[in-house]
Amino acid sequence: ARDAFIERLAAEVAQMQKSAPRGAYIRRILDIVKSVQKQKAQIGAILADVREVQKDVNSASEVLRRSFAATDELVFRAAVNDNASKQCYKALAAMHEAFGQLVACARQR
Repeated sequence: ARDAFIERLAAEVAQMQKSAPRGAYIRRILDIVKSVQKQKAQIGAILADVREVQKDVNSASEVLRRSFAATDELVFRAAVNDNASKQCYKALAAMHEAFGQLVACARQR
């Protein structure tokens, strides 16, 4: 029984030596870990870029809101008395709507 056990273990050891060396597996695992770390760094950089773009969009949206509020009041006052100012007011409203759509589109992406 003991001799059979020793022979079986010797056969397993001989078979293990024929298979791929352990060092190759370790190198491959380390390469995979490096690759995952690089991908993680790239994802972090992309997320930082996305946050920066979101800040820019929010800032532009706020400037648009304030600018429209100020301009709307001035043009509306002038539009009461003047037909050209009425057309200007309509164009301002259309422009505000178009920029609002641009901001909404930028937020979706």
